[in-house]
Amino acid sequence: MNTQTKGALLILGAAFFWGISGTVAKMIFNTDIDPIAVSNMRISLAAVICIIYLAMGHSNLLQVSSTGLKKIGILGISMTLMQGTYYYAIARLNVSLAIFIQYLSPIIITAYCSIVLKEKMKLSKGIALVFAMAGSYFIIFGGAGLGIKLNIDGVVAGLISAFCSAFYIIYGQKCTGNYDPWTVLTFGMATGALIYMFICPPWILWAGRSSSELLFIGYLAIFGTIVPFTLYLKGFRYLAPSAVNIIGMSETVVASLSAYLILGEVLSTKQILGAVLIVMAVITIQSLDYILDYIKKGL
Repeated sequence: MNTQTKGALLILGAAFFWGISGTVAKMIFNTDIDPIAVSNMRISLAAVICIIYLAMGHSNLLQVSSTGLKKIGILGISMTLMQGTYYYAIARLNVSLAIFIQYLSPIIITAYCSIVLKEKMKLSKGIALVFAMAGSYFIIFGGAGLGIKLNIDGVVAGLISAFCSAFYIIYGQKCTGNYDPWTVLTFGMATGALIYMFICPPWILWAGRSSSELLFIGYLAIFGTIVPFTLYLKGFRYLAPSAVNIIGMSETVVASLSAYLILGEVLSTKQILGAVLIVMAVITIQSLDYILDYIKKGL
């Protein structure tokens, strides 16, 4: 297995878990729990689990220089802001629309790579980006009676999440290049937990929570945070930022399918077409360059 395929599989795995966790988060918000509180509990619990896990058998991964802590701390701040605004957008809009707005980040990343890094836009990335954006559009707006409410604060939160997501991917590659993904994840989560402590102390945050709420939060901490972020950070090592984000847009497909299976939301023909387009985007960015090179060699 080549490195590009390995990276793609890691990002697809992360997208799978995030897509399902978006639906689970919406189920929590339907009980009127505050989205910021959910983000707080999720990151705080994930941080505690990661620290305990590393301390029990991988303590060497907790040894980071002061310079490294600053870099990972910046990443942790962006991750915290990204997740907080994303959950707020879900609560104010809906799962699919919030994900779509967040995944405008490929445009931001593409612009950054082209203008700042002077990267040449490959044909495969250009076509994949068009497929991915068109597919996401059909998934979100292709269903009748979706009941989408364009609350301005939800839209703004989604856009902030998109910019933070773009920053996280671009800056995250610098961190994962020097440190183990578990180190980056643990200290990044710990940074978020410290920030949230000033917003709402743990003894207030966790007081009076029902068993069902704790179960949901536990799921989001492990399968909506630790597992996908670990896969995502490992995927950084093998793919360019633009490729990471385009492949990550398969999260919208998983979110729509999980909403169909768990919440009973019916997919329209246009939404199914959107899912197909996103799958085509993933295949394009993975395979088109190899196909073109093969054709050139044959000629």
